Amino acid sequence: RRYLDVAWPIFGGRAGVLRLGLDEQAFESLLYSFWVKTAGMTSLILLAALIAGLIFIRHSSRPLTSLTTAVSRIVQGESGVRAPVVRRDEIGILSDSFNRMLEKIETYTGRLEDQTFELERSNAQTRLFCNIVQEIGSLGDLRQIAGHLVDRFSGLVDAKFMALMVMDDSREAL
Repeated sequence: RRYLDVAWPIFGGRAGVLRLGLDEQAFESLLYSFWVKTAGMTSLILLAALIAGLIFIRHSSRPLTSLTTAVSRIVQGESGVRAPVVRRDEIGILSDSFNRMLEKIETYTGRLEDQTFELERSNAQTRLFCNIVQEIGSLGDLRQIAGHLVDRFSGLVDAKFMALMVMDDSREAL
């Protein structure tokens, strides 16, 4: 068996040396037990810290997840999508900005759709007018032109009866 030999001089060595022999096996088992307990406690603390960190990250990233979900829904073509603004931190401010940007985009898109409708309507009216002018240009007299105009306008205007009146330049005589 192995022993630890401890020697303490008494009165600077004048009264002798106190020698103590301790069994190493007892210290090794105590040291091993201490090491196991320390490793177990450290593992538990690290595991608890890891779980707490994961919960914190998941809780912190939930608003970011909802924001990315809203972006994905917009990319897929959904309209009226909004990101929830849960709190007033950086992600909340980002969500609020995102929502305001979507409102502006929807407003501009609505305006563009209205303008597109008006342009298409104006374009159709201009084409119709050009066709009518071309057709009138090929007719010979005022009676044919009047008949042709009444025929064309009867398809455009919902009326039972229609009459065409022509005025002179001074607008005093029909």
